[in-house]
Amino acid sequence: MRIASHGNGCRTGISRLRSSPVRSMSAPTDPSSLPGRRPRTGRRTRSLLAACLALAPSAAAAQAGGAGPPGAAALADAAWPPPGIRLARELAAAAPDVRWAPDGRLLYSVRRREGISWRALDPKTGTEAPYTPPAGPSAPRRRVVHAGLFTYRPPVFEAASPDGRWFAGTHGGNVWVRPGIGDDSVQATADGTADFGYDVDGAKWSPDERVLAVKKLDARGVPTVPLVDWNAPGQPVARHPYSRAGEPIERAELYVVDRTGGDPVRVGPGSSDAPYVYIVGWSRNGRELYFTRTTRLMKQVTLLAADSRTGRARTILTETSPTYVGGPVMLRGNDLILDVLRPFRLLSDGRRLIWTSARDGWHRLYLYDVAGKLIRPLTPSGSDVAGIQAVDERRGLLYYTAPVDSAHPYDIALFRVRLSGGDPQKLLTGPTFPRFRGLAFDSARDFFWVRRGGVDRAPVVEVRRADGRLVRTLWSGEAIARAAGWKPPEPVTAKASDGKTDLYGLLFKPRGFEPRRRYPVVLDVYPFDSHVPRTLSAGASDQALADLGFIVMVVDGRGAGGRGLAFRDAFYGEFGQHEVADQVAALKRVAADRPWMDMDRVGVMGGSWGGYETLRAMVLEPDLFRAGVASAPAADLRRFRVSIEPFMGCLPKDCPDAYDRGAVTPLLDRLKGKLMILHGTRDDDVPFGETMDLVAALRRAGKPYQLVVFPGGDHSISWRPDRPYWWLRATGFLRESLGGPEAR
Repeated sequence: MRIASHGNGCRTGISRLRSSPVRSMSAPTDPSSLPGRRPRTGRRTRSLLAACLALAPSAAAAQAGGAGPPGAAALADAAWPPPGIRLARELAAAAPDVRWAPDGRLLYSVRRREGISWRALDPKTGTEAPYTPPAGPSAPRRRVVHAGLFTYRPPVFEAASPDGRWFAGTHGGNVWVRPGIGDDSVQATADGTADFGYDVDGAKWSPDERVLAVKKLDARGVPTVPLVDWNAPGQPVARHPYSRAGEPIERAELYVVDRTGGDPVRVGPGSSDAPYVYIVGWSRNGRELYFTRTTRLMKQVTLLAADSRTGRARTILTETSPTYVGGPVMLRGNDLILDVLRPFRLLSDGRRLIWTSARDGWHRLYLYDVAGKLIRPLTPSGSDVAGIQAVDERRGLLYYTAPVDSAHPYDIALFRVRLSGGDPQKLLTGPTFPRFRGLAFDSARDFFWVRRGGVDRAPVVEVRRADGRLVRTLWSGEAIARAAGWKPPEPVTAKASDGKTDLYGLLFKPRGFEPRRRYPVVLDVYPFDSHVPRTLSAGASDQALADLGFIVMVVDGRGAGGRGLAFRDAFYGEFGQHEVADQVAALKRVAADRPWMDMDRVGVMGGSWGGYETLRAMVLEPDLFRAGVASAPAADLRRFRVSIEPFMGCLPKDCPDAYDRGAVTPLLDRLKGKLMILHGTRDDDVPFGETMDLVAALRRAGKPYQLVVFPGGDHSISWRPDRPYWWLRATGFLRESLGGPEAR
């Protein structure tokens, strides 16, 4: 039961770490930040991922509108936190912080009742000892520049130079640079304004720390939505930039800015047809800047290199697709996620680069020279690469994660392959490696630490040699899971609505499950992205819901990533028209030989785009779904944020019928089941106004509903501190609507 942003790209891959049991950090330049409390420097990547996993604070919730609250008995059954979520928290609290020290030792925390201590492991000898960091001043810290793309995201920090001697931020639309020690800021640009200004989000310094590449964003003409602070005196209203499908969007220009001032150098060519820019990085000597430009519908991504002195750019290579390249992660505001994924990676020899492409139907890695000439494919066809883990240029080795084979898309393995070519070597099976910060090599590429786990096994943290051989198991959550009585969910396979394609999912059963009884069923949905939990902690919410007396099913329908383009693009241009059919077909086929699944009492729930799919399910299959819980839903594709555009392949003005066929409100007269809507009033990803439009349409159609409003809540109401009340209302509603287990 996971709600996710459809506009930020976080949902792709990151959601499985929402209850991540390992905290991983980059190696500190000053280890004095280690013990006692978690370091606060060098943490921007982890902060973004944590925000995508919804760990930041938000406003208190309140109930409003619609029918009254569920009965006291149902609310009591939904007491917070339920055992499944409590287990995820216990695993997260017990797991170690892990990092490589500059001298090659592995530093990790040990959490005991009396407090946290640190140990240092020498992986070469296997010896370890207590670690006490040296006393001394901490490294300079970056300052917050402005809020993140959405309120649940972390803020944007200053861009730190490679050695940490300089920090670049913005004020009044212009770039300001300050030294790491002291406050003598220098204004580096003077041509920026509030609505056409520089933004250091994604900015990158040159190797010599003399200049930095930074984007200038033109927000003139971009629409806004109101965000009302209902609980503040005077109820102030802020206007937030927000572009729906087909509306004007911010456009990025790229500049090279000298930290000492002078005229910034514009990097060209600019393109109104390619508004999304990502700064890949610099050549080793700092003479060339590498960046990508992506078209609005994301059918084309171009890699360019520019002379840092003149701004003149040359095209290295262009990737095109009849559908889309990359997806929402290419939207503005996701630079840090791209920095972690690194789908375009320059090698330090300055002559080669690694490029990700799905040109043959599978996401593979290719080796190019910097002139754009293909040297060779590096990974085989037949499965999608999940991510690059490391490149050992000294030995000519590439380490990456990918499914074991296309028939087992959730069984992820670690592979390595020679840059000179040859067959990949499988080093280690997962079943799951987190996509972000779950595996890290030392600087010499001799060893790595890894977090592994699955829905059927507790997480472990290990240290291994580069060839996969085990050095030491640092921590295991097995005892915690066993003490909590964890039972793994049941894997299921069923045909899609086409009767041919296999879909994979999980069934969560309540504790004390009795096959002689009949249980109401809840379908947990989210379209376009893989939604099936991959780890014990990621499945905690679904298990917690099941423990209230439900059978909870999660299945990845067609349209999800990780299984090749034919699977991903099955519904291209027809978003919302077929996803429910896949979910229903899988549900009916799974239930056919499981008589304890009561198909007369079926509910559906989801958040964000999952809230949209919930609404579609309720109106497309009104005789099946007796109840639906939609969190922060959007109802009609025309009002979706611009992130819908790549999936449609067109703008509403060019294909109005395609957008209209995915709408919910024209079909509300079909609604039969009970509906609960939950939304935060300061949601800047799916604005609260979308729910107001939905409620107005429900009233026009004469359909009852329950509305739960979270004053001040943002898009994260189902997974941040608002969550206890969200859980109370959502699960209480399902209990009241569907009932509990019954005798057969």
